[in-house]
Amino acid sequence: MKNRKTAKLLIMVLSLALLIGSAVGIAASAENAAPEIISQNVEYSGTLNFKFAISAENLGADKTVTVNIYDKNPDEDGAVLLDTTTAEYKDVSDTNLGVDYAYVATSKAAISALNYGTEYYAQAVCDDVAGEAVKYSAVEYFLTRLYREGEVVNDIQREHYENVLAYGSTTQKVTGDTGTNVADFVFVAAEDGKVNGKDSVVVEKGTEVTLSYEGADSGFAYYLDAAGNKLGSTAAVSTSGTYTAKFADFAFNDLSNDTVITLSTSSGFQKASSWADGDKDVSKYAGLVYSYVPSSGRDRSFSIEDGKLKFSTTTGGVEAGIYNASNVESGANYSNFESEMTIEIPETSTQAVITLQLRNGTGDERFRVIFTYKNNGKLYIKHQIHKYFSSSYYTLSDTAVQVANDGATKATFDLKLEMSYIAGATDAECDTALATYINGNCVLIADTRAYTGDLTSAPAATTDVNYYKNTDGVMVYPLGHMAANNTTALVRSGVFRMIYLNPNSGHPCNIYFDNIIYEAKALSAEEIPVYNLNKPAEN
Repeated sequence: MKNRKTAKLLIMVLSLALLIGSAVGIAASAENAAPEIISQNVEYSGTLNFKFAISAENLGADKTVTVNIYDKNPDEDGAVLLDTTTAEYKDVSDTNLGVDYAYVATSKAAISALNYGTEYYAQAVCDDVAGEAVKYSAVEYFLTRLYREGEVVNDIQREHYENVLAYGSTTQKVTGDTGTNVADFVFVAAEDGKVNGKDSVVVEKGTEVTLSYEGADSGFAYYLDAAGNKLGSTAAVSTSGTYTAKFADFAFNDLSNDTVITLSTSSGFQKASSWADGDKDVSKYAGLVYSYVPSSGRDRSFSIEDGKLKFSTTTGGVEAGIYNASNVESGANYSNFESEMTIEIPETSTQAVITLQLRNGTGDERFRVIFTYKNNGKLYIKHQIHKYFSSSYYTLSDTAVQVANDGATKATFDLKLEMSYIAGATDAECDTALATYINGNCVLIADTRAYTGDLTSAPAATTDVNYYKNTDGVMVYPLGHMAANNTTALVRSGVFRMIYLNPNSGHPCNIYFDNIIYEAKALSAEEIPVYNLNKPAEN
């Protein structure tokens, strides 16, 4: 979290509301002339004051206890003392502290809306003995209260915390503040383990954290955004140990709106020829973005808009491709793609179809997952299963998923695609599975293990692919196994290495990506995800 200048903090007034402020003009062209107010403005200086409780167990009731606030750890050189407050010995039996009495101090170092993401350090002192400095921030407080397991938050509290975070975020934007935005912090927790030695932490998106696994069953770390969306699980482990969980391969908040992404003009599947954003090192983005350029040429572009990667086309019929070459292992049998995504179409459109193609390379097509966004606020999803080198395919029934309430032509959601290849003794015994998640919920599973027909060939017709809801209520598509001949097989082997999104021709569309997790790696048979393929019991 980024510290800002102390002076900015100290000039803020103690208020939680917008204050009518100081754009005042004085007319003084003549002696005793009346001053005239010529403008009104506001100062974004709503502030918070933190309260601290200090244990009285080893101190007693008659001590002088003070709390010092610093801009960084007081053990570091150059730490600035921002405030000293004397604590009061109080009855706290009506709180959740678990003790009857404690020393309580309210800091006078007020935190403005511009500094909700800034870290401060509090240190209690008694009889010239200083305790351990404790790091804190406003965004950490609110996210922890919202999402920490065991916290009891009623609807009014939740609305308040979410509104305060939104206020801090928009205040930074409207004032042009260049520090890390409040919306770019996430709450990270672990199941059966610790994150950085704690039950949970609040960090900036894209931060690497260490998961210390504990327990008999596989555990994982997960994280939540400011809206409470679980943005995927990472660092899945099956044995005890310490693991590094990287929560985003690509987060774009370090890039400005001036970033220039130059696309190749050659026809076919081509990667961006260059990225540039002033003097910033953008080498990690090299090879990330691809685009399909038809020989006739169609309008399309990539850019950065408010910390998100934006693909834009005014004509449709041109593909946006993403490929993470730095996170693809040789012999990969598992692929995982996650991203916060927004699909935006013009107000005049009645629907737009976004075809998401998963490929092993630029030519070997495995699956298509179709997003048909209609003007009723729902995103319709269906799998289309294609043969190799053939236009024939089987279209499976679609599933409508509510993803947004913020407009008929805009959908914002979290997408996760998880694909596994399960090797068998023979070609006919190999399996492929693809699971689609929306907002953390699995909505579709395409899995050859659910097919009970002829194991040596693909289904002959759509009617042979009988989908159903499993006992978890998830739609399951029991696909056919593969034939040995690649020219007629379905989903031969391996997993996707690239994804392409193709808005249908004639439909302008913007697609935004943020916090991309993209990996293709080799897993042991025990680590391959197991989905529930059981049909509901017959009535």
